[in-house]
Order: sequence, then structure tokens, then C-alpha cells
Amino acid sequence: MINWSDKARHNIDVFYQEFNDVDIYIEDTEEGSEKLYRIIFQKILRNKYKIERVFPLGGREAVLLDYNDSIRERKKLHILDGDLHLLVNEVNIGLNDHLLILPRYCLENYLIEENGIMEMINDESATLDVEDIRTYLRFHEWISGNSGDLTKLFCLYAACFANSYEGNTVSCGAMKFVTTRDGVVSNEKIEFEIEKIISTEGNEKISDDYKKFLNKHKNTEDFFITYVSGKNFLLPLLKERINQIETIKFKSNVLKQKLARKCKFAELSEMLKDF
Repeated sequence: MINWSDKARHNIDVFYQEFNDVDIYIEDTEEGSEKLYRIIFQKILRNKYKIERVFPLGGREAVLLDYNDSIRERKKLHILDGDLHLLVNEVNIGLNDHLLILPRYCLENYLIEENGIMEMINDESATLDVEDIRTYLRFHEWISGNSGDLTKLFCLYAACFANSYEGNTVSCGAMKFVTTRDGVVSNEKIEFEIEKIISTEGNEKISDDYKKFLNKHKNTEDFFITYVSGKNFLLPLLKERINQIETIKFKSNVLKQKLARKCKFAELSEMLKDF
């Protein structure tokens, strides 16, 4: 994979003008991210625009800078993750001009779609059909087994974000909190992490804000799918769950792309219907 400089990333779109009807700019520069976004937005906008390349810029500020500096001669779409801003700040989610702020933590949250997951597993399995997979996956049971603990954890992370906490939070990832192979986090590990942070001297404001966020947000499937990081938590846990049914040997970024080809993206399609 080519590693582009920041300057090159901001100018590479010039070389794709004859191949793209719309130029799409994203935060994520990780391996596989450009292809993931391309798969999803080719699907959503397939009847309107040709998209042969998406442009990763390397972070939220870089996307906002390009959005503010961009010349409107071409059709453009700048995309920002919702992140913890959704819990902490008043965010003008959705499409505004040509800036799309996702109403979920990140794009990967849209891959948590039961039918798409089952279809992907079905394609990879030589023996199981869709109804077998539904029985073994127990999708809603998986969500309910995680949602209570992850609601508390992400309310804590929101409090940390609001108070400029310098320790690691979302980037720790889900696997720090698992003890089994069923894709469900450990209540004991989550409670230990919460207590460790809120009981530390100097974190009194974090503790107070944590309680406020927890009182405001209920433990629901909607919280789980919307506010918990799809990239760092939901997909790693889902991969563990899937491996109980059918062992998948491909990397996480390939899993994302396979799911993207099966999911419907109804919410994103509705937001972009007039784009």
C-alpha cells in the first residue's frame, strides 16, 4: 500500500476527475478503508454517480479543513464520523451542504445489520443455511448481552472526552474486556475499568458527568448500534461471535468489505436521497 504525504492526499483527487462524478473525502487512512467506503457509497449512489476512488485525508480536522477550503466547481462529499461528539456535543448530524456527519459513531456501525450478517456467513459456509445461522447467531441475544455494559462504558468514555481525559478510552478496543469466545464483554472487566477511572483522584468531574450521561441514556439496542464504536468494539465482538458458527480466516478489513456488500444502508440512503 502506498503511503501518501498529507499534501499528496489533499491533491490526489485531481488525477481522478475523469473517473469520479463525485469526490468523496473521509477521515480514515487505515488499510482497506478507502475500498470499504467505495463499496458502500457506490451502492448507495449507484443510480446517480460514478465513483472509482474515495479520498482518505487522515482525521476529522483534515476533512473539515478540506471542506472549508474546497472549491465548489465539482460535486463533493466530505464525511465525518459521529464519534463521542454524538454523546457530548450538539451535533448537526446528517447532510448539510456537502458535509455529511454520520448519526452513528462511525461507518462500521452500519455493518451491524442482522440480515446482512447472516447472508455473509451463508456465503462462507459449506453446510449451514440462513435459518441455521439465525439460530446459532442469536443476534438480538448477542446485543442484549453486551448493551448494558457497553452503554455504561461509553457513557464513561463520553465523560472522559468531555473532560479532556488523557488516558486511552475507545482505542483500547473490545478485546480488552472479553473473557469468553462468544463475542460478549465481561461485566467484571467493564466494572473494573469504570471504577478505576472514576475513583482516581482528580477525576471527580468525570465521575459526575458519567452519572449524568448514564441517567440520560438508556440501555437499548439503539444505543448499542448508534453510540458504541463499530470499528473498535462492535465488529471485533461480532467476529468472535461469527467464529463460533463458522470459522472465518480473513482479516477484519476484509470482513467489513464482505458485510458492506450484503447490508442495505437504508438510513444512509435516505440521508443522501437528494444529494
